[in-house]
Amino acid sequence: MDVIANTLRNLLGLLEYVCVLLVVFYILFKTKIFYKLKIADKDHHNFIITTIYIVFFGLLSIYGTISGFEILGAIANTRDLGPLIAGLLGGPIAGLGAGLIGATHRFFLGGFTGVPCSIATVIAGVTGGIIHHYSKGNGDFISPWKAALLAVIIESFHMVLVLLISRPFGQAVELVKLISLPMIVANTIGLALFSFMVNRFKKDQDMIIAEKEIESRVEVAHSLQTSILPQFLTSNQIESKEKDSFDWLIPYMTKENFKKDDVLFRKDDNADKIYYIKNGSIRLEEINKTVKKDEIIGETGIFSPFHKRTASAICETEVEAYTLSQEKINELLYKYPSLLFVLIQLSIQRVIVNLTETVTEKERIESELKIAHSIQTSILPKIFPEKKEFNIFAMMEPAKEVGGDFYDFFFIGENKFCFVIGDASGKGIPAALFMVISKTLIKTEALRNLPPDEILFRVNNILYPNNDECMFVTTFLAILDLKTGELQFSNAGHNPPLLFLDNKKFEFIDMDHGFVLGGMPDFKYTCQKLSLRSGGVIFLYTDGVTEAMDKEESLFSDERLRKSLSELTDTNVEGIVTDIRDKLKHFTGETPQSDDITMLALKFNSKKA
Repeated sequence: MDVIANTLRNLLGLLEYVCVLLVVFYILFKTKIFYKLKIADKDHHNFIITTIYIVFFGLLSIYGTISGFEILGAIANTRDLGPLIAGLLGGPIAGLGAGLIGATHRFFLGGFTGVPCSIATVIAGVTGGIIHHYSKGNGDFISPWKAALLAVIIESFHMVLVLLISRPFGQAVELVKLISLPMIVANTIGLALFSFMVNRFKKDQDMIIAEKEIESRVEVAHSLQTSILPQFLTSNQIESKEKDSFDWLIPYMTKENFKKDDVLFRKDDNADKIYYIKNGSIRLEEINKTVKKDEIIGETGIFSPFHKRTASAICETEVEAYTLSQEKINELLYKYPSLLFVLIQLSIQRVIVNLTETVTEKERIESELKIAHSIQTSILPKIFPEKKEFNIFAMMEPAKEVGGDFYDFFFIGENKFCFVIGDASGKGIPAALFMVISKTLIKTEALRNLPPDEILFRVNNILYPNNDECMFVTTFLAILDLKTGELQFSNAGHNPPLLFLDNKKFEFIDMDHGFVLGGMPDFKYTCQKLSLRSGGVIFLYTDGVTEAMDKEESLFSDERLRKSLSELTDTNVEGIVTDIRDKLKHFTGETPQSDDITMLALKFNSKKA
């Protein structure tokens, strides 16, 4: 009974220190000092932050010793907790530094356990640092149950060191019997509760950041709609009354009539058409909204990458509707890009309303990313023309945080082929919307049979006015003469393409860099020329390729891309793109993709050049 009573008394004494420690941490969290330290550490990895960790947790380690109590010539304590947390938060150097502070203080207090206890404190800090180093990729503090297990291991090792080093051995055994359980339990509870507080605090901060991010993105999207969008619509001669009524779509649509309670589609059905409601009303069941006369529904499912309905549509009254099939939409996209843009705008407007009115903060982010993915992937051409004069292949792999990468290609008359690649600034819906505007403007101007520099000049002057958010897009545009092999091109601040000629290695094209579209009015772009001979290949890409990072944060780089292309033994365009993608995956390993990856390769086959 005496042993149990002593153990409980010792445990309660140590838990007093743990409670004081948790109060200190709580104050740090509430005053956001901890958050500022973590942000500074993440951004700069500087010496000052590491020093703060070392001093602060080193002093806590000393306090863990002072607040302990003497038993059989030794000190029952929670000294290891400070260095262990320092290592977990700041890495090996922080853990070692805090451990040395606590260990030095303990060593000079003397006693027959001075050496093993000092060693154990240093090892605790270093162990925490090693765990931080090998788990820093996920950005999270260890979970409470892992923290508890770690504390049990550290303090058990502490007791083993006491038995191995302390003499007389009999006294060491008696000491371990008295203090092992209280020290293990106290340190375990302390580290587990600290882990819980850190992870809870991080979750709260993530929600705050998410809320601010959504507000910012919705504000930017609205700004784009009210500034650049009118410029775009004016330049493409779409009257406002046409946009409001959608009657201009009827010539391309098929009339259908529905009875009350008819189901147009169910949630998760395949999306194969959009509906313009000429008369009547329809209820969207899952989100409890009504779509009335002169409105369009179904566009979100059409533009999603999986082409699935996001809600069920049920007729509240008899409905006269006009439908537009997926095939017809694709035809409109090719022939009349400015008309289809209005549908994309409508989809974005509907998403913004849903983001601001109907879903939780987390769902807002997921919804925004999903629709941004949808806009980005649905507007890119996926059918590659099969012509004897050339072969072309392209791919765009969006990152989790959707950016504004795009590519496009199309014929200008019978003998000219235009291809373009670009990267709009920003993330999420604003970037996707700006990308759609830019891509559609480029195609509209190119179909006027203008030279590349004039195309970019005109697009730039449409994007620049009222661009309050200072968004921009880098672009490389080229027009290939299929009879002669002459390639005219112009650049607006984009990465230089690589060229393969005469069975030699790939080399970067020496060209004017130009300036981004939307950044400066009346900028004069340069039209340059080169000749593609049979077998010549041009490779276009965005900075998501060259700036892809491995776990050591090293870049894939321009030079590695050039060497990788030159090592290829086959110049099949699809093989070139897929081989570079495979090399990127091998290089980055498990490192999350931070930016869109877009590539386009064209091979000229004509022997007339």
